[in-house]
Amino acid sequence: MMGKLLTILLLISMVAKPVEKYYVTFVKGTIVLDRTKKAVKIGDALDPQDKLVFGDKTAKLSCISPSKGRFDINAQSVKAGNKGELFAVLQSSLVPATGTYHLSTRSLAEPTVNPETYFKTDTDDHFLIVENEWIPINDQYSVKGGNFFFIQYSINGKTVLKKLPAQGNAIAFNKGIFINESGAVLNSDSYVSTMLCFQEVTSGSPKSKVVAKFTPVVVDKAEIVSELGVLRNNLQQLYPNNNNAVKKELYAHLAANYGTVNPNLFEVLCRN
Repeated sequence: MMGKLLTILLLISMVAKPVEKYYVTFVKGTIVLDRTKKAVKIGDALDPQDKLVFGDKTAKLSCISPSKGRFDINAQSVKAGNKGELFAVLQSSLVPATGTYHLSTRSLAEPTVNPETYFKTDTDDHFLIVENEWIPINDQYSVKGGNFFFIQYSINGKTVLKKLPAQGNAIAFNKGIFINESGAVLNSDSYVSTMLCFQEVTSGSPKSKVVAKFTPVVVDKAEIVSELGVLRNNLQQLYPNNNNAVKKELYAHLAANYGTVNPNLFEVLCRN
């Protein structure tokens, strides 16, 4: 009788205890959830025992547990199956996400910016760019009278030059700047030696110079806002009544997955 009672109590405790969930906050490349045979997307809730199949070695997934914090799974560290597929069981492959990125407090809310300092990078040369968002440039770099900004980068040993869109004295980036010969959008790891350049006409002759060196990571705004929304909802459970801790984790997520984030842009994204 006592044995049956213990069994019943054990079953009740197992039913009552909620299953730990991990919510997807970032996906690089193609990652398929084995139980659904569908690609993983932002906001998906994953179980600890879920099996993930990575499309290639460059794929990466970031997720968050509302009780344990942020984690990453990188395809470079997962196992290869009998057929060569790259797979990982979630709970045995999670690596705590780094939180060492410094959230800058400097204000860059001026109406215009100096591109030489605006695009300055931190730990690596990657820099987050919101697609089709206008960046107002100061008069030191006027795009009037035939002057313009352009991007120069290399892919597979070939140098590519692309003029940047301009409106007034503002410039913008779009994914169409970084495409291969077939018109497919390139991953930011595919192009190297990227430079922001400026061409101006002086005494009737065009002259070009390098303004900044960085690797633009161009991302749709809705995608970033979606990621930050999932993160914020879970971080507020992890850090109740601690908005500063939440913001530091949001910044660390963006910096780890995209590169340097302009402080003013970060504040704007956090308000969305």
